[in-house]
Amino acid sequence: LAGGVVQTSVNSASVEALMLRRIACAGSCRSSVAVACRSSASVQVVQVADQKRALSGGSGKKQMADKGAKLRLLCLHGYTQNSQVFSSRIGSMRKGLKSKCEFFFVDGPFESTGLPGDEVNEAQGTETGGRSWWQWHDTGPAARPSLAAEYTGWEDTLAALLAATREHKPDGILGFSQGATATALYLAALMDEKVRAQLGDVAPPKFGIMVAGFLPRDTRYADIVRHAKPTTPSLFVYGKSDTLVPYERTRGLIDCFDQGCVQVYEHDGAHLVPTCTGAFKAAVVDFLEAHRADVPASS
Repeated sequence: LAGGVVQTSVNSASVEALMLRRIACAGSCRSSVAVACRSSASVQVVQVADQKRALSGGSGKKQMADKGAKLRLLCLHGYTQNSQVFSSRIGSMRKGLKSKCEFFFVDGPFESTGLPGDEVNEAQGTETGGRSWWQWHDTGPAARPSLAAEYTGWEDTLAALLAATREHKPDGILGFSQGATATALYLAALMDEKVRAQLGDVAPPKFGIMVAGFLPRDTRYADIVRHAKPTTPSLFVYGKSDTLVPYERTRGLIDCFDQGCVQVYEHDGAHLVPTCTGAFKAAVVDFLEAHRADVPASS
């Protein structure tokens, strides 16, 4: 383990729109959460009570530093990325959270196809060696994976994620774009006792961080999340300038989760994981801090 990063293959900034409220969550949702509210016309913006703490990392940073155990994050890349590319893309996060987290990167089970070079760049991907978390089918004249309404391969993806969970024993999952949607589908699947049983004596992930995720256009996949109504504490991150996954598609995914267990962070950028500094880092650290109580201390 070098620098807290493991890559494996399994055959994978201002604080805006934040309104803080205390919620007594049921089930696995036990922490206080920050919920973002957006009306059809505008975003409600509420300043964080202590701006200095939000910009510096504040008490959350100190509390995290005082504890020895690191959280284990299973990291799911976006479409046309792979484990190595995603690791590189979130170098800022790995550096900013190196004293708090270990990162484990896995590859989607399918090759990515069908994006022209300019869209690959916008998706933060690679033109060769890219992977996907499912296969898509679209025979229209402007076929694009983001517009496809038919997906296949979820069974293979679920098996790969269960295997990665058994191997790496993550405390939580970090997913970007298609990987964020795969995270949501996985957390939804784990609501089923029969699926959880396939983990054996390994505990399921306790939280999810989903960046630029979206509700699948394939209604069969979307219904997996809708019907499960996941209660896993989740941080959703989206960019106001994201043209690949606009807010409305992320909102559709957010609405499928138990709203008492949801936290939302909006940034000014496009389709990317924000640089892990300032307010974004503070928001992530505070979210992670809420899920450290059950992590055994390092020996």
